[in-house]
Amino acid sequence: MNQRRLLLTSAMCSVIVLLSGRVEFAQVVDLLPNLTPQMASEISVVQDQTNGHILLRFAAVNRNLGAGPLDVHAGGVTGSGQQVYQRIYRTDGSYHDELAGTMTYHPAHNHFHVNNFELYTLTPAGEDRLVTGKTSEKTSFCLEDTTPIDLRLPGAPQHGVYTTCNPDVQGISVGWGDRYGPTLPGQSFDITGDPEGDYDLWIEADPGEQFFESNENDNMSCVRLHIDPTARTVQTLGTCGSVIINSITPNTIKPGTAINVTITGTGFTSGIAVGFENGTGPAPVASNVVVVNASTITAKVTVKSGGGKQTRYWDVRVGSGALFRAFTVKQ
Repeated sequence: MNQRRLLLTSAMCSVIVLLSGRVEFAQVVDLLPNLTPQMASEISVVQDQTNGHILLRFAAVNRNLGAGPLDVHAGGVTGSGQQVYQRIYRTDGSYHDELAGTMTYHPAHNHFHVNNFELYTLTPAGEDRLVTGKTSEKTSFCLEDTTPIDLRLPGAPQHGVYTTCNPDVQGISVGWGDRYGPTLPGQSFDITGDPEGDYDLWIEADPGEQFFESNENDNMSCVRLHIDPTARTVQTLGTCGSVIINSITPNTIKPGTAINVTITGTGFTSGIAVGFENGTGPAPVASNVVVVNASTITAKVTVKSGGGKQTRYWDVRVGSGALFRAFTVKQ
């Protein structure tokens, strides 16, 4: 793959332009997509009513944050399926097509999927996903502009371009995402009989590197979860690895009142739990929790009246991270 990319890069042409009466060369370059999957969201543990199995369900959004669209076109039919070509646009308005795998028609879904486009893996926390992971059945997708991500990016259309799942042309525009909800086929793992514990849920875009991209090093996301299959509960602990809490501001409250706080740190992700531990008296309660980004959370903290008049200290808990004696309740 790397040799193939090198040949493509070296084959880029140049055009002659006149600037200030001089002859200069302006390089014509490929406008490549950049696939970056969001961490899994809308996560729940449910029972499959058809067979009684326990399922971990989740949604996935694959984003294109590159300079050009991911644009795929159907080619000829071979023994392995309908060929797929990636159409790569250039800065001079031209384009070239590169073979990038196959499409398969799924009768149950009544549309074509791009094979081997995305892969999900669930592993015990911290373990090698290639050794101990279980993979989802869904490794093929229909590509569409379903979710606006960042329409300020150069080249991002203000309205979706790829809006139907057809057998001829599919894709993801610059600044858009392709979302698959938690109830769709392939958006779950069977966790029947698995022990309660912490798990890592990985999402990898283009695992076979079939498509040309501007960056091949950001095709993976991972969220750490605490799952109890028996109780059918799941809690988001943050990004895989450690969640670190740096501060909570303000950090003092009077009993019987409520304040708005800002928590800073690293590894925060949507749905992460915020709480308080190891204090005395009525515990502070966090509500209206908003994960602004991976390093900032805002929330409303309320403490009921009661308890002794002495100053009471609480640890702040965000997912798997804790900040010792960081929050104070005092008269």
